[in-house]
Amino acid sequence: MTCPACQSSDTAPIIYGMATSPLFEKEQRHEIKIGGCDIWHEDPTQYCFACGHKWGRLGDESPQMFR
Repeated sequence: MTCPACQSSDTAPIIYGMATSPLFEKEQRHEIKIGGCDIWHEDPTQYCFACGHKWGRLGDESPQMFR
């Protein structure tokens, strides 16, 4: 996915819930972005590692975003 703010392709889905060691490793490889344990209906779903822009909305995504 391409960042709508800077056009970078260094983007990843934001994963919410309790983070574990394997998730931290995936975040270091830019495969995911850890969003934290607090989950709100309108939290962003995508993150750009190049510029820090967040976009999307949890309410518009499928339940698989909760891992």
